[in-house]
Amino acid sequence: MPDEAKEKREARLFSTFGACKTDLVCRKSFCPGFPFFIVCQAQRQGSCSGTRPQGRDLRELESTGNMDRMIICHTETMEKLRQRTAVCLGYFDGVHRGHLALLKEAQAIAHREGLTVAVHTFDVPPASVLRPDQPVEQLTSPSEKAAIFAANGCEILAVSVFDERMRAMPGKVFFEEILLGRLNAGAVITGDDHRFGFRGDTGVRELSALCQSAGVLLSVVPRVKLPDGTVISSSAIRQALRQGDLSRAEEMLGRPVQDMRKSQER
Repeated sequence: MPDEAKEKREARLFSTFGACKTDLVCRKSFCPGFPFFIVCQAQRQGSCSGTRPQGRDLRELESTGNMDRMIICHTETMEKLRQRTAVCLGYFDGVHRGHLALLKEAQAIAHREGLTVAVHTFDVPPASVLRPDQPVEQLTSPSEKAAIFAANGCEILAVSVFDERMRAMPGKVFFEEILLGRLNAGAVITGDDHRFGFRGDTGVRELSALCQSAGVLLSVVPRVKLPDGTVISSSAIRQALRQGDLSRAEEMLGRPVQDMRKSQER
């Protein structure tokens, strides 16, 4: 990819997550108020003038074990992780109880197998690219979503730009280039209804075959339901909010709606 195009895509990611970008060459990557920072190309080159010491990078953090904050990585500029990871897949709008079940499973696997807990997501809702004529109502901002991940055991948040290039990427290529080639996945955790890849070409069956051939563990987490049998989902939460049923929305979110609204106002 040409440098100019890569620069635009990386700038889009940093803008989405609210990182300071007053220096377009070397972005200051520490995000005040949130328990994470971003690793950028300039930091790997030792030229970063941000709040972190020059030359500190993800690999150094891995080798020293100094990962007391969640790290956000851009999949197009990050190097392959040295540590193997247990990766949760999804967009995670709202980071509701169903999403947290994936994280809980990832933590259990990571503890058992000696892996690092990671989440892969996108900078914008895939639906906004797949169906650009239909507005997408988001439950949580990217920064709020990242903060919830950090508070629930995620150590590395890997973010990809979802654009036409990503839309056209087959699931097998995503698995090989992103999950193996960047995140060094030792385990993949997904919901039983999750699909990815061009036109949703990769579901649980296809992912199982890919994991088996690569020697990667796969954990498929069943959908979490309310006592009345309703499947917890971002769509169900939006519907509850539209109907003014805050208690039902909160039951699915696992936290007060007020907290979510405050994050949207920031």
